[in-house]
Amino acid sequence: MHLSKRDCLKISKFSKTFANPLRVQLMCSLKIGPKNVSTLCDELLSKESNISQQLRYLWQVGYIAKKKKGRETFYSLKNIEVIKLLQKLKELAK
Repeated sequence: MHLSKRDCLKISKFSKTFANPLRVQLMCSLKIGPKNVSTLCDELLSKESNISQQLRYLWQVGYIAKKKKGRETFYSLKNIEVIKLLQKLKELAK
């Protein structure tokens, strides 16, 4: 298989997303449905600042969507295929 330099850069950027355990946890948590920051903090036992920072990253790279409902923002996965990929990565990491 031949990969261009551009392909390699895309893959590297894509892989970076999964290099952070909290990002992986967030994506797995969001597979169930939209959640706000408070719910995610309670569920993942992490500080709001950490959760918010990683949600911002995931939103900026296009993996999650956000929707305002009143004063709260709810986050959701944009593509459920990410969960299939995480399952495959789990199998490969054995």
